[in-house]
Amino acid sequence: MIGERLKKLRMNAKLTQKDVADIMNVTPQTISKWELDLSEPSIDMMKELSALYGVKVDDLLDSYKTTPYENQSNFKLKEISLYIMYAILLGLSITIAFVTYITVDIFALEYGILDTYLPDDRLIIPIELTLSSIWMLAIMIGIPVILFTLHLIDRKFIGHIAISFIALAINLSHVVPILASPLYLNPEIGMIFHIIYIFFLVAILLITISIQKWRIYTHIQNHPKTWIGFIGMIVTTFLFPFSFNEPGHYYFSQVEVILFGVMIILAGLLMFKMLRNFKYQS
Repeated sequence: MIGERLKKLRMNAKLTQKDVADIMNVTPQTISKWELDLSEPSIDMMKELSALYGVKVDDLLDSYKTTPYENQSNFKLKEISLYIMYAILLGLSITIAFVTYITVDIFALEYGILDTYLPDDRLIIPIELTLSSIWMLAIMIGIPVILFTLHLIDRKFIGHIAISFIALAINLSHVVPILASPLYLNPEIGMIFHIIYIFFLVAILLITISIQKWRIYTHIQNHPKTWIGFIGMIVTTFLFPFSFNEPGHYYFSQVEVILFGVMIILAGLLMFKMLRNFKYQS
């Protein structure tokens, strides 16, 4: 019977009946009835279930097939990759605290790297600085710990995706204004590691999205204007700090750095709301 097969596949995927019900937009009672063979899913639901568990529709109907869901090895590989990335993020964040971060104009010591009134005529004297923001260091060290914890307790990875994106926005809101600052001269090992840290956050976000199997490509096809608007918001946000990069003029304040991060997060939340309505690929 199909019920036993559905239950075995669900357990192999480490999902509860409520998890599957939320994904399929049905009640947990419906999932329970399917697994107890009190009712059977429709053809459309069978397609959704086959995509969710990584098997063919025919395999769902084969009650004698006991092989765990086909893509379990691929899922395990992604999980192992995520664990490795958490460790790398933690290592990078700890290392950044003890190495030179950037080279800046010495005027940064007096005026600050972000909130700046610069003299029109000045002698540029380079000086190396470490990352002194305890707030930023605490976030960088805490993020892999939080992601690891969410990985263990949130098998749908929804919270994991949200936290990854917020972490990405926070790190970008710190790095991008510095890169745009007229006092910024050169990256040092700390800044390079921080940029690598950001790339790993992007990789983690993409892997967790692939686990969710959101229909991003289909969504782009069906809603091109939404994606054009989203990309436009992101590009505008990234270009915004560089519009202040004029020596002798007022530059980014801490409040504007926060607004920069909020702009990225809002753009992401709009897409998140749209994408989560798309079920797993068929």
